[in-house]
Amino acid sequence: MLLQMAMDGAADGLTIAEFKEFISNIYDSVDIVEFGTSCVYRFGMEGVQEIKQAFPDKLILADMKIMDGGGHMSRMAYSFGADIVTVLAVSDDATIGNVIGSAHKVNKEVMVDMICVSDIAKRIPEVEKLGADYVCVHMGVDVQKAKNANPLEELRIAKATARTAKVAVAGGIKLSTISDIVKEKPDVIIVGNGIRKQEDPKTVAAEMKKIMEKEG
Repeated sequence: MLLQMAMDGAADGLTIAEFKEFISNIYDSVDIVEFGTSCVYRFGMEGVQEIKQAFPDKLILADMKIMDGGGHMSRMAYSFGADIVTVLAVSDDATIGNVIGSAHKVNKEVMVDMICVSDIAKRIPEVEKLGADYVCVHMGVDVQKAKNANPLEELRIAKATARTAKVAVAGGIKLSTISDIVKEKPDVIIVGNGIRKQEDPKTVAAEMKKIMEKEG
């Protein structure tokens, strides 16, 4: 079970130097470093490259949320050091297939983000047939705020449905809720503000990792 640190702080002024300092502080607890969507917008592929160079032993995920131009967009990210890119499950199969094809040619991986998919039990087998490495059940920030929702039920559906893809989960996960998530045995747990906005991120990340290792 891997812990993915979602670094999307460019939206509130995070610099690349601060990004690297933060990851260095929690380095031992994190398996995947996510270069979040706002970071991709603000810093571009050069930012992905800088983070990969800073943390060559970590998997780097570029949260590009690709919707079109799958082959071109993903090739660009992989060439700058991304190990995993995200593509939206609501995209056309051709787009998802092009991302997966580009990834597998260079021994990289693809996470298909199920955000806004109305029937994930139907969509997961479809993207598995295309070769998805991961499927991610994702309760978006706007939905979390508007509906006080969490991804637990969708995670249960994904775990019951997925056969070949690894299952990731994201959406408001924090120290007080991670045990319920861990009990469903996802392959990747994605945490953002549940670590980054805490008073002692290093301790919180370590506690989360400890729970994952104990209960997972």
